[in-house]
Amino acid sequence: MRRRGQKEEFDERILGSGEFVQAVLKEAEDRQVWQLRMRQSGTTIAIIREECAKGGISDKEIKMGSRRQLVSGIRAKITYRSREELGLSAAEIARHTGVSTSGIARAIEKMVKE
Repeated sequence: MRRRGQKEEFDERILGSGEFVQAVLKEAEDRQVWQLRMRQSGTTIAIIREECAKGGISDKEIKMGSRRQLVSGIRAKITYRSREELGLSAAEIARHTGVSTSGIARAIEKMVKE
């Protein structure tokens, strides 16, 4: 390809056709833009309030680090949604939920397995 003067952003033998790679990159870019808009609109707090209302607990209980099964289950849902819908890091989620980053990672793993 180099001899013919063709340039590609990838190796077709590994990733597939150029059209496929461009489609994947476009999809990833669209998701990042959407997540950024959601973060800037304060959706993290909305997710916490929404899940707490569904579970019948206060959002303060989430931040206190309670280990009650009901609270930790709701916190796991908040964690999973924050990661999937907003693309937040474990550290960012930990600041909103009052637990450690390793606790966040465990909660995400648990939700993925279910």
